Amino acid sequence: MGISYPGVLMRLTKESEYALLGMAHLASQPAGSLVSLGRIAKSEGLPQTFLSKIFRKLARHQLLSRRPDDAAPVPVMVGRMLRR
Repeated sequence: MGISYPGVLMRLTKESEYALLGMAHLASQPAGSLVSLGRIAKSEGLPQTFLSKIFRKLARHQLLSRRPDDAAPVPVMVGRMLRR
């Protein structure tokens, strides 16, 4: 996947691309709603096993929570997510 701005092309790894797609899917849901990993994978056309590994890593770095009662939502900067 490439993201382009005038004069700039940024190449992402599959892991980064899937992380962004999964997080964007979560962000598009109503606040406080629960979304299963399987639903995200199916909606975005992503392999569920790989997405599961990615989401575990994001949760470990506190970029998302596994359960709604884990923590209040935290704003995530895309750059911070890509550096993980």
